[in-house]
Amino acid sequence: MSAPTPTMVYIGLGDGSGGGYGGNQGDGMDNGDFTTYAGPVYVYAPGECIEVAGETVVSDYYNSGSVLCG
Repeated sequence: MSAPTPTMVYIGLGDGSGGGYGGNQGDGMDNGDFTTYAGPVYVYAPGECIEVAGETVVSDYYNSGSVLCG
């Protein structure tokens, strides 16, 4: 079994800026040391855009910007 590594996953309401995660109403985040993956995380966003982001120690930070609008 592999050793736990710092891992983060985020989902939240998108504001269209693509400026990163945090601060939006209805955010979900899982952040800690995991052997497989972080999550699942959820946000209730009917008719809204969402942003998703993730990060591990073996890869750079990723932020989708606003996606799945509608």
